[in-house]
Amino acid sequence: MVDHRIRVPPWAPFRGRVHSWRIGEVLAWRTMRKPVAPLYRGAMRDLYRRQGLLDGVVALALLCVGWVSSTAADSSDPSFVYTPRDLVFVALLALATLPYAWRSRWPAAAFIVATLSTSAVWWLGYNGSALPITMLLGIYWVASISHTKTLLVCGAVALACLSLLWTADEVPFGTTEMTASVVSLTAAVAVGRSGRLRVALADSRVRVAEEAARRRLGEERLRIAGELHDVVGHALGVIAVQAGVGGHLISTNPKQAAVALDNIAELSRSSLDEIRTVVATLHQDAPSYHPTPGLGDLPTLVETIQSTGLVVTLTLPREGTVTVPHQVGAALYRITQEALTNIVRHANASVATVEVVCQDLDIKIAIRDNGTAPDIHTITTPRPTHGISGMHERARTLGGNLTAGPADAGGFLVSGSIPMNGTGPR
Repeated sequence: MVDHRIRVPPWAPFRGRVHSWRIGEVLAWRTMRKPVAPLYRGAMRDLYRRQGLLDGVVALALLCVGWVSSTAADSSDPSFVYTPRDLVFVALLALATLPYAWRSRWPAAAFIVATLSTSAVWWLGYNGSALPITMLLGIYWVASISHTKTLLVCGAVALACLSLLWTADEVPFGTTEMTASVVSLTAAVAVGRSGRLRVALADSRVRVAEEAARRRLGEERLRIAGELHDVVGHALGVIAVQAGVGGHLISTNPKQAAVALDNIAELSRSSLDEIRTVVATLHQDAPSYHPTPGLGDLPTLVETIQSTGLVVTLTLPREGTVTVPHQVGAALYRITQEALTNIVRHANASVATVEVVCQDLDIKIAIRDNGTAPDIHTITTPRPTHGISGMHERARTLGGNLTAGPADAGGFLVSGSIPMNGTGPR
């Protein structure tokens, strides 16, 4: 059976809000006792609380690194004396690092505030030797979380700040530092963007898998509907004929009427077994009440049809000469069942023939009758019956073909061919 649960990648909670909605849906699916909305909100609160705690720790670590690395009073290469640390430096250092405590929710705003503060530290001559690390981390987070437009805005802000520092006269920021900064920021953007693309690719794979699961579910529903149509339609058609015979003979020939009632009882039991078999496919652990009928069950089917008064001649390949795959045999059985049921219900025929032969690598089937009302079950009408379209679909699914229509010699003819391997549509 198809598994309809939504799969959440293990890295989803660490990629911002890209996959947050899936977490709420999965929690709701697993619980199934509470409404979806409260579970979704609760999952989001827990996610943001954990992520916010982690971001706060990262921001404090950056603040500590920036403070410890700013103890030097001067620089030898290039030669420069830094402005002593004061309250302005402390405030700028806090603005350059602490905004990243909210980088998961507002990565662009955190990066812009941190970049402007870092530029101010360098512009005022303070020792901010470790602050480029914050810029690299910030642009990486923006590239891995935000959209392209947001990334372009953040890149423009960073480039503008670096250009102002490069053109300033009293700032130790020359061509070498400018080139190294641009290359480093570009590399961080590339790494972050590639991570975002990997996340998007994995997310698209999840969506494709979900769509495939839904498609398989639809196909399974159609298959079960076709099986039920064939079983119920055949049973009800034959039962209707047998009931009519029994009602007609009950006063004049009670023994023959009793035979008709026995046929109805037997057909009802066998049809219920087949319906249970179809329904059992909906449950993985359910036992199979009755194996799916195949080519070897055609004599029993013909015997049941003959009890309605229709004379049926069956021709099958000699036993042992060919091995028919189970799926091909099941399709041939259902096609024959539908065709004979249509003959009983609509064709007003007295004789029918069923011929199954093997030719090369194909197995061919032909069902003919001598009915006098072919227009009732012709397929040339604008809206063909579900049974005939189902026969077409069974043959097409296994790579075969099927035609149904009035025969040249009168009556109706259903003929088709299915490859022995039954590999699928050609």
